[in-house]
This record gives sequence, structure tokens and C-alpha cells, in this order.
Amino acid sequence: MNTATIQVPSNVNVAIEVKTTGPEELRKRRYKSKCEAIQKQIKEVIFINAALQSEAYQCREKVNQLKIERKFLLNKLLEYEKEPKSDPNCKILQRVLSKKSSFLSP
Repeated sequence: MNTATIQVPSNVNVAIEVKTTGPEELRKRRYKSKCEAIQKQIKEVIFINAALQSEAYQCREKVNQLKIERKFLLNKLLEYEKEPKSDPNCKILQRVLSKKSSFLSP
């Protein structure tokens, strides 16, 4: 701490303490503020990552449910198509489904 004397118009001396900082203290302050900013960014990224993980999990669950529903509906369709009909579209659908067995696997 440095002490400075200032002359006031009424010829009264007033002592004022002036806090000076050296270059080391300035570096420490800058370093501390940078660390705080980085910590804040890290917390934000962690929060966003958790939200994205939750959303990805929900999407995977929806996809799995849709696969199960698709398999069920295709099986029902095949059962329905097995009934003898003279409709040519039914025969085409059976040929397509028999070639693409991947539709039936989840």
C-alpha cells in the first residue's frame, strides 16, 4: 500500500491510501477470472450433454417400440394375406415380403 498526500483547496492535508497492484497480482486475477469462465463453460457443457443423453435414450426406446409394432403388424398382415383371395395385389405383397425378410427382424 502506498500513501499519497493531496492538497485540498482549504489547505488541509488529506491522507489517501492507494492500493497498487503489481504485475504478479494482475496475472493472478486474470488467471482466476479465466479459470472461473472455463468452469462455467464446463458446467454448461455437462448440462447440455446430460440433456442430449436423455433425449438419445428416449429416441432409442421409441425406435425399439416401433420395431416391435412393425413386426407385429407385418405378422398380422401376413396372416391376413394367407387367406385365399384372387386379388393380384395380395400376391405381389407376399412376393415382396418374402424377398425382404429384413422387415420382420427388429
